[in-house]
Amino acid sequence: MTEAQVPAVVLSLYYSGLGLVRSLGRRGIPVYAMDHAVTNVGLYSKYAQRYICPDPKIQPDRLLLKFLKKLRQKVTCRPVLFPTGDEYVLFVSRNRGELDKDFEIIMADRQVQEDLVSKTGLHEIAIRAGIPEPQTYIIKSSNELSYVSEEIPYPCIIKPTYSKSWHKPEIEALIGRKKVIKVDTPEMLIYWYKKIAPIEPRMIIQEVIPGGDDHLYYVPSYLDRNSRILGAFIGRKVRVTPIHFGSASFVETICDPKLLELNRKLLHSVKYRGLVGVEFKLDPRDGEYKLIEVNARWGLWDGLGAYCGVDLGHIAYLDAIGQKVEPVSTYHAGKKWFSLDRDLSAFLQYRKEGSLNLKNWLATLDFSMMHACFSRDDLGPSVKLVKDLLLKLLHSGIRSYL
Repeated sequence: MTEAQVPAVVLSLYYSGLGLVRSLGRRGIPVYAMDHAVTNVGLYSKYAQRYICPDPKIQPDRLLLKFLKKLRQKVTCRPVLFPTGDEYVLFVSRNRGELDKDFEIIMADRQVQEDLVSKTGLHEIAIRAGIPEPQTYIIKSSNELSYVSEEIPYPCIIKPTYSKSWHKPEIEALIGRKKVIKVDTPEMLIYWYKKIAPIEPRMIIQEVIPGGDDHLYYVPSYLDRNSRILGAFIGRKVRVTPIHFGSASFVETICDPKLLELNRKLLHSVKYRGLVGVEFKLDPRDGEYKLIEVNARWGLWDGLGAYCGVDLGHIAYLDAIGQKVEPVSTYHAGKKWFSLDRDLSAFLQYRKEGSLNLKNWLATLDFSMMHACFSRDDLGPSVKLVKDLLLKLLHSGIRSYL
């Protein structure tokens, strides 16, 4: 069966899902775009048929399973299933046995996924594989706090063993929706631990690698059923939002065989399969890349691969339908991706702290960049984005007069 006959189903249509939809749709591949969030811009791409589906985060799995099964009955072959949001990845992982009957899915085993996205699991994997990482302590009770507070370098960060464990309303009431808490003294470390511990005692205490946000590097990859890397590239995070501990708003591709080998070593150590992204930070103290985190899925700006010569979405699709794929080993450095709304937010934060002014920010922007949303051949998502931004500004203005 030719690739144009095999549909792809993309679950979650934020910028990440939009990038995947365009990567496949531009090649004539039928794409079904599904999301519970009607505001996500990827649902408005001309390259996909749009479906509003049940929310796997708050609704029973059986509802989304039933929804997908109905779609499967409409097509003559097994579609390739791509979850691009965390909640959809977890849904697919939980229901893999059932979904494998109707869809082509290449993903890591559930235990491997859980180990990689768990901060404790990733720490143990890094040790076994010999991957450099920041100085890290895993605290399970207050008995360990005194020793750790004396040993850890400052500043350091406190973060949950699983990101979702801090999504509890009781914790968000204390710290908001922060992913981490940065502390500068032993007293601050003890204070915040004691605030959070009655709700969630398991935490990670980790040193902060010095260097700006432009020391962050992310490696999107695709590995086949035999854990062979068929494609990978490196993006340097020029800016992120929220600044210092957020996700990218501006990225530029770079080439570094040392970092690609470090990425390969980590992923092969767990026999990973499927799409993945690994983040490192370059430590200026010793020139070593230190492991930060792993996303066991297609990421926010992985669509940049199609722009620099490593179209990971298409590679993953071809491999899933059983077509031979030769590994892609070269790509173009200097290709840029940015999101206007996210990068504007980042600029305002950097300007507030005094590290970036308007002139220098504007100097980094040019028309050759890949935009997260805008594309001349697919205007629907950018029209949706502009409408939403204008409505947001309008509502903000109305509230200011009330």
